[in-house]
Amino acid sequence: MKSKKKVLLISESNFLLDAAFERHKDCLYLRDLAVAEELQLVIPEYAFAEVEAKLASFEVYWLNMFEKAKAVLEELPASRRQREAHTQRLNTFDDCIALISDSLQEARDGVNALYAVTLQIAFTPEIDIAARLRRVRGRPPHDVKDLEIYESILYFARQNQASNLNMIFLERDKAHFDVPEVKAELADVGVEIYFSAADVVKHVRELLGK
Repeated sequence: MKSKKKVLLISESNFLLDAAFERHKDCLYLRDLAVAEELQLVIPEYAFAEVEAKLASFEVYWLNMFEKAKAVLEELPASRRQREAHTQRLNTFDDCIALISDSLQEARDGVNALYAVTLQIAFTPEIDIAARLRRVRGRPPHDVKDLEIYESILYFARQNQASNLNMIFLERDKAHFDVPEVKAELADVGVEIYFSAADVVKHVRELLGK
């Protein structure tokens, strides 16, 4: 029998990247459940911004590197005998640049597709202030970049906690989140935390009676 409780899967930028690049079968399975409306995917707005920044940074770094290397190769002298091989090498750089551009566009398309099936947690001044205060007080998680995500999730859970909801948080950063204070805070607002997509898939299948 299927659970009568609604399943909410809360996650962050690592999940978005894995789903967008289609590089993790368990994340793709969870994404497909969201598309089929068998669970509700919940992602902080801040995580989407992080992914956009990572893709932009990746693009700038790798495209600049290949374009600079190609420019150096173009300046090198080539004898008539070497000219054909030289041209082939230049074409290889062009192929690499095109492949990077195409791959990043596919990733962006994948992220954009997730917008349609995701309930976003808006990044508000209240969340920003809570993250700043948490940082000042030295409370976990101690990786600074995690604080906005974590406070977004706490805020959402407090606002939506209900007996008919199963809220599951998939977080890859076990080193900073697998600590008693974090796990207790999440439990207080009805959130179960998992550090493995495979474990989440197993639990979700049990909840959905699959």
